Amino acid sequence: MQSYFFKPQAVPGISALRFDAFGIVNDLGLLATLAVIVLLAISNDRSLVALGTRQWKTVQRSTYVFALIAAAHGFAYQIIENRNPIPFLFSTTIYALILLYQLKGFIYRIKVN
Repeated sequence: MQSYFFKPQAVPGISALRFDAFGIVNDLGLLATLAVIVLLAISNDRSLVALGTRQWKTVQRSTYVFALIAAAHGFAYQIIENRNPIPFLFSTTIYALILLYQLKGFIYRIKVN
């Protein structure tokens, strides 16, 4: 698992971060996973009271950014690993539907306000 994020060096016990495509894609996946953990941790009434409404909502809105990071991770991983195109098309369809649904909600919110 360590080799997903670090490359072995000539000196035993010392590793460096991977800056190749594989390492960067894994870093994106790690970042998206950490974001989900944070969002899960604050998705309760106690966190809402502790953070205050405005700050809590700001963190919750970061979901959109991290969803894009997760999508980029998925797309890039499938390209790097030269995976079967069917899962790629399936995930592209799912992401497109999610994007359209979010856009519909955004347009509705503008019209209502």
